[in-house]
Amino acid sequence: MIQLDGSFLVIFAIVWILVFVLNRVFFGPIKRIRDKRQDMLRRDREAAARALDSYGEAVQRVEQSLKAARAQAEQIRESLSAEALKEKGRLLEELNAEYRQTVEKAKDDLKREMQGLKGEMDTQVEAISEKIEERLLS
Repeated sequence: MIQLDGSFLVIFAIVWILVFVLNRVFFGPIKRIRDKRQDMLRRDREAAARALDSYGEAVQRVEQSLKAARAQAEQIRESLSAEALKEKGRLLEELNAEYRQTVEKAKDDLKREMQGLKGEMDTQVEAISEKIEERLLS
């Protein structure tokens, strides 16, 4: 059995003094450092979470901007395409009108030339018929 004598009380007091001194000198500073570290880690986690949220929002904004830019580019492309088709149609109409004028002018030139050739042919036929008539009569 344990006997309670004076040495027990001295050892008990020494242990409590040692606990008090160790708490003050060793465990207290370690606990403060650990608490500071935990606080810093907690703040870093919160900052990382905020940064991640901010990043997600920024990505969404960029994606929305890209989507809007693509839609705008598509609209511009379609309007330019429509304008190009209108311009092509106008140019084709102009060319068609120009070719019609050229064809009409060529037809008129051919008619004049044909009339000239007919007149020339008539005179030559007249001359040939006179020669034939002379030969037949002579």
